[in-house]
Amino acid sequence: MILPPPPVEVEGEEEWQVQEVLDSKFVRNRLRHLVKWEGYDETTWELAESINKLKTVDKFHKRYPLKPGPLPEDRE
Repeated sequence: MILPPPPVEVEGEEEWQVQEVLDSKFVRNRLRHLVKWEGYDETTWELAESINKLKTVDKFHKRYPLKPGPLPEDRE
């Protein structure tokens, strides 16, 4: 059995690598992205604020321009 990769430490906090953003939606007026994590089978809905500077978010919104998002501060 192959175990998923452990988190990396960035500025004293554990972080996992995003493989791909699969979807986006608003829940209670907050944008969320469906995230596929590197090395894991499960996906999770994450608040956009927590992943808004990732290249995978930009790729998703270029591929699906009619989906909700990106956050205004992402449009630099």
